[in-house]
Amino acid sequence: MDIGIKKPDYVIGEDSFSAKLAESLGSRHRLVRHEYYPDGEPSPRILADYGELEGKHVVFVHRVSQLPNRDKICRGLHNAERIVGNLKYMFNANEIDVLMPYYLFSRQDKDARSSNDLMVRERDHGKDIGYEFVARALKAQGARRIITLTPHFHRGIDGEYDVIGVCGIDVVCICGVNALARYAKGLIEDGRMNEKGLIIAPDEHSYGLAKKFADKIEADYKIEIMEKKRIDGKHVLRNGIVDMHKNDIVVIDDILSTLGTVETLIESVRNTNDVDIFAIHGVFPEEGLRRATSLVSSGKARRIVTTDSIDNDYARASILPDIKGLYL
Repeated sequence: MDIGIKKPDYVIGEDSFSAKLAESLGSRHRLVRHEYYPDGEPSPRILADYGELEGKHVVFVHRVSQLPNRDKICRGLHNAERIVGNLKYMFNANEIDVLMPYYLFSRQDKDARSSNDLMVRERDHGKDIGYEFVARALKAQGARRIITLTPHFHRGIDGEYDVIGVCGIDVVCICGVNALARYAKGLIEDGRMNEKGLIIAPDEHSYGLAKKFADKIEADYKIEIMEKKRIDGKHVLRNGIVDMHKNDIVVIDDILSTLGTVETLIESVRNTNDVDIFAIHGVFPEEGLRRATSLVSSGKARRIVTTDSIDNDYARASILPDIKGLYL
């Protein structure tokens, strides 16, 4: 798969993920370092010579980690904007791609003014549309495009990827199910996952993910949609107990955060065999990490698998092949 993007000359990032991406693309790698003045003011630094990035095509990797908090998120996004602006206006890079595997603020995707959902109108009244803010901010600093993985505001990706316009900047949305399916196929081939079972989509929004997953693993898995009613931002109501008839179960969703939805779902089924939980993004705040540990240690779940879009304890499925496939 490619969309005609020229291979970058440099990949810029702060961790081993960006270094591995550079190696897979055959690009050079340079580090960024987050520095702060004694009073806390951030001053991110790009560890490169000005001349070597001038006129070049650069990919800047902004990848977050588990156990997020307000300080980490806000400072991280602030520094990302500063780094993009630095690349554009100080280093004079010619073209800048921002690789944000987990699109920050992507769940803030509702317009309270026009929504027909009373809960949305009340919950989001007076708020902006978060993902649009991120797009405007990065575009203003000089980004050419944003590359991301199944963002919450565009989960219905038709093929391997979609390119959509958000506030005047291209957002390349890679289908995150591909990485999960590759990993699952490996488990099946190794005999560590059954060739037959049920895939449970927590709600109708996850059905498309479940169908893609089932098609790509090329195994005998049927899909069940579990009806749910969200009471508010923290509580989900499910009615009844569902008999799974001793099937292996795969629960698939786009995001694992507090795992409240997944835990409630598992409690609403009985007579299961092994339960595996797959998700594209593993955010895992403290509450979610605690639940994940409990689900696995108690045997309620055999394994939890996410992609490495976020640096977390359950990141098993690599997205590097999917990113590499975008570039010529």
